[in-house]
Amino acid sequence: IVSAQTQQQTVAVSEENVRTLGRTFVKDGVVTFSYANSGVEIHFEGSSIRADFVVGQDENSPQSIAVFVDDKIEPEDATIIELKQNGEYLLAENLEYGEHTVTVRKMSRSYYGFMAATTIGIQDVIIEGRMLEKTSKKELSIEVYGDSITNGDAVYQLENGSSTAYSWM
Repeated sequence: IVSAQTQQQTVAVSEENVRTLGRTFVKDGVVTFSYANSGVEIHFEGSSIRADFVVGQDENSPQSIAVFVDDKIEPEDATIIELKQNGEYLLAENLEYGEHTVTVRKMSRSYYGFMAATTIGIQDVIIEGRMLEKTSKKELSIEVYGDSITNGDAVYQLENGSSTAYSWM
């Protein structure tokens, strides 16, 4: 017997079923984001979520994303995923079955290429559960103008004391 809690659902990502964050656009039917800190927010009921990403880049410069689950939005709460090639990537697993929001934000510089999503999970999302209505736009937001440092570029410290080109707001 398959219960609603264990059913797997594949959903194509669109502007109608995910909340877009920052500068996004649709290219060839895929929700795409090039700029650092842009991305999508996926609202679902379930226990795990994977996404199918389309990654346009030079193979020597993989794109990185930060994945946040529910209200955990501090840098130390993020799961960092390096997208080296097109394909399916695990965003979150072993969650208590219920309502969750997963936020995916691009961390890499835009001139390394673009990253696209077609179904939550970014080209498609594969959910152990079901997709819910997208989250509403926040009433207030802050828009920041500045250069790459304002965006947090190269302020992510590595263990060896050097910094990297991840962007972080």
